[in-house]
Amino acid sequence: MGLLGWFAYNGDLASIKENGIYWFAGNFIGAALFCLLAGGHPIAILVAALASPITSLNPALAAGWFAGYAQMKVKEPTGEDLAEFLKLDSAKLFWSNRAGRILLVTALTNLGSMAGAWISMALIATGL
Repeated sequence: MGLLGWFAYNGDLASIKENGIYWFAGNFIGAALFCLLAGGHPIAILVAALASPITSLNPALAAGWFAGYAQMKVKEPTGEDLAEFLKLDSAKLFWSNRAGRILLVTALTNLGSMAGAWISMALIATGL
């Protein structure tokens, strides 16, 4: 944000546009891709992509929380799903169980958002 402020102060609108595209694209792609890998619902993938550029700027928020909430609202787990998941018989429960899928979507979306932010920052830093 400071770098974008510096570009604005100097009137370098082309750099603001270019670096803004890097930031948004990196975050969009990272969060959406990892949410897709987790098997998230298309709505959860969209929420992950839209939330990631904003939540990456705020340490109190995480894109995975929003994607996980969307996944939970679209594919609500039942009490049976929760009881089955709490047994923790195998790791495949993260993909086959609705409660496990919510946790997986949340965690992987957070990792994808983080990776996208780091890649975006690297692209911006190399362009200085």
